Amino acid sequence: MNSVVSLKSSLRHLALTASTLALAALLAPRARADVRYTITDLGTLGGAESYAYAINNRGQVVGYAYTAGNEEEHAFFYSGGVMTDLGTLGGDYNFSYAYGINDSGQVVGTAGFAFIYSDGAMKNLNTLVDPGSGWNLLQATAINDNGQIVGNGYNPSGWYRAFLLTPIPEPGTLSLIALGAAAAALLQGRRLGVKSA
Repeated sequence: MNSVVSLKSSLRHLALTASTLALAALLAPRARADVRYTITDLGTLGGAESYAYAINNRGQVVGYAYTAGNEEEHAFFYSGGVMTDLGTLGGDYNFSYAYGINDSGQVVGTAGFAFIYSDGAMKNLNTLVDPGSGWNLLQATAINDNGQIVGNGYNPSGWYRAFLLTPIPEPGTLSLIALGAAAAALLQGRRLGVKSA
C-alpha cells in the first residue's frame, strides 16, 4: 500500500514538475526561428562603415565607426536614434573601439589602452588601478551592472592575460554603510526592549 501511495506521489510530483517546466519554456523570452525582426541602420560617424559589438537592456548600442573620410575609427554610443562619437584617449593613438556597455550606460573598450567611458569622459583604466600592480591593461571587453570590468593585458610577468577589475568603494561609502548598520542595530535593540548603555 505504501509503495502505491509513494508511486502516486512521485507521479504527481513528476507531472507538476513537467508542467512547470513547460509553462516556464513558453513564458521565457528568447530568440526563436519563427520570430520576425525589424532592422535599424545605426549609421556611421561620417565614414563608410560601422560595427556594433554590444547592447544593454535599455537598447543602447556600442561599437566603432569610421569618421569622415574613413581616416579614423572611433568608439560610438548609440541611443534614441543618435550615434555619438566617444573620441579617443589622445596621444599616439587616434582610434578607439567600444566592446561593452552596462545598463548604467558605462562603456568599455580600447583606445591603445583599456578605457571606461562614464559621465561624458573617456578614462584610461591603467590610471584607475594601483600603479604598483605591474599590469598594462590594453583592452576592456565587458562591464556588468556592478561596474566589474573584464579584458586583456600584460601581467607583471609580461604574459598576455585576461583580467577582472572590481570597483573599490570610496572610504566615505564604507563609513556610511557602517553608520547605517549601527543605526539599524540600535533601532532593532529598541524594538526588542534592550536599553543602550
